[in-house]
Amino acid sequence: MRLFVERQCQANGKKPEEFFAKITNPENVEDALDDAVDGTVQAVAVDRAALEAFKKRKPARFGRLKEAARSQPFPPSVVAYSEGVLDNATLQRFRDGC
Repeated sequence: MRLFVERQCQANGKKPEEFFAKITNPENVEDALDDAVDGTVQAVAVDRAALEAFKKRKPARFGRLKEAARSQPFPPSVVAYSEGVLDNATLQRFRDGC
């Protein structure tokens, strides 16, 4: 999300710190979205999955939000390695998503 915000600001000829009066880093997405609904912050950058979870948990509060911009979908991630460099236990953790 930070990359998306940075690119949007660059398109307007500024760095995020120059574009926004204040940038916060709340502990979690729900707190960030609640802050936007409550007017504590003016905008929040979140991923689609987090926004959908907020919509399910707090539909009335979600209804008070407006989408200002949407990024293009990012391509899926790939983890590549050179055979023999990682031990089997590490490889298995990657495969299991741990």
